[in-house]
Amino acid sequence: MEDIQTQASLSQQPESSDQVLCRIESCEGACQILHKNLQTFQGLSTVRNEFN
Repeated sequence: MEDIQTQASLSQQPESSDQVLCRIESCEGACQILHKNLQTFQGLSTVRNEFN
Protein backbone atom coordinates (compact mmCIF):
# COMPACT_ATOMS: atom_id res chain seq x y z
CA MET A 1 0.00 0.00 0.00
CA GLU A 2 2.80 2.42 0.90
CA ASP A 3 4.62 1.69 -2.36
CA ILE A 4 1.60 2.84 -4.38
CA GLN A 5 1.31 6.05 -2.37
CA THR A 6 5.02 6.78 -2.76
CA GLN A 7 4.87 6.30 -6.52
CA ALA A 8 1.82 8.55 -6.74
CA SER A 9 3.52 11.34 -4.79
CA LEU A 10 6.68 11.03 -6.88
CA SER A 11 4.71 11.24 -10.12
CA GLN A 12 3.24 14.59 -9.08
CA GLN A 13 5.10 17.69 -10.16
CA PRO A 14 7.42 19.06 -7.48
CA GLU A 15 6.19 22.17 -5.71
CA SER A 16 8.07 25.42 -6.09
CA SER A 17 9.74 26.79 -2.98
CA ASP A 18 7.15 29.60 -2.91
CA GLN A 19 4.31 27.09 -2.70
CA VAL A 20 6.07 25.17 0.05
CA LEU A 21 6.74 28.35 2.03
CA CYS A 22 3.14 29.43 1.59
CA ARG A 23 1.93 26.07 2.89
CA ILE A 24 4.28 26.26 5.89
CA GLU A 25 3.20 29.82 6.71
CA SER A 26 -0.50 28.99 6.47
CA CYS A 27 0.14 25.95 8.67
CA GLU A 28 1.92 28.09 11.26
CA GLY A 29 -0.93 30.61 11.14
CA ALA A 30 -3.45 27.87 11.80
CA CYS A 31 -1.32 26.58 14.68
CA GLN A 32 -1.20 30.06 16.23
CA ILE A 33 -4.98 30.40 15.93
CA LEU A 34 -5.44 26.96 17.52
CA HIS A 35 -3.05 27.91 20.31
CA LYS A 36 -4.94 31.16 20.99
CA ASN A 37 -8.26 29.31 21.02
CA LEU A 38 -6.79 26.77 23.42
CA GLN A 39 -5.56 29.51 25.77
CA THR A 40 -8.97 31.21 25.64
CA PHE A 41 -10.71 27.90 26.34
CA GLN A 42 -8.38 27.20 29.28
CA GLY A 43 -9.06 30.70 30.61
CA LEU A 44 -12.82 30.15 30.39
CA SER A 45 -12.60 26.78 32.13
CA THR A 46 -10.57 28.24 35.03
CA VAL A 47 -13.11 31.05 35.44
CA ARG A 48 -15.91 28.48 35.43
CA ASN A 49 -14.11 26.47 38.13
CA GLU A 50 -13.75 29.57 40.31
CA PHE A 51 -17.50 30.17 40.17
CA ASN A 52 -18.13 26.59 41.23
